[in-house]
Amino acid sequence: MKKLFTTLTTWIALGAAVPAFAGPDWQAIERARQNKRAQVAQMEKLTPAQKCAARQLVLPLDHGPRAQSTPYLNQRRSESFEADLKACKEAAAKGIAQ
Repeated sequence: MKKLFTTLTTWIALGAAVPAFAGPDWQAIERARQNKRAQVAQMEKLTPAQKCAARQLVLPLDHGPRAQSTPYLNQRRSESFEADLKACKEAAAKGIAQ
């Protein structure tokens, strides 16, 4: 009985340890690289006006127990983003007019 218990325990331990020796998923990594290259190529094809329109504002969490920011800082970031977006659109309009 003791030998059976030891054998079963050994096999369970080995079975649990096998995933620790598994390597990375190379197909998923390569697929992500291809998607990133395609995204970069697509962004390079955009006109300056389209690049400005493609920009998005992402704000950190400003409420709750794990807040990463404050509402005041997020408001400042929003105002700064709007000013940058306006400047980008003006620069794109001047670039197209030339």
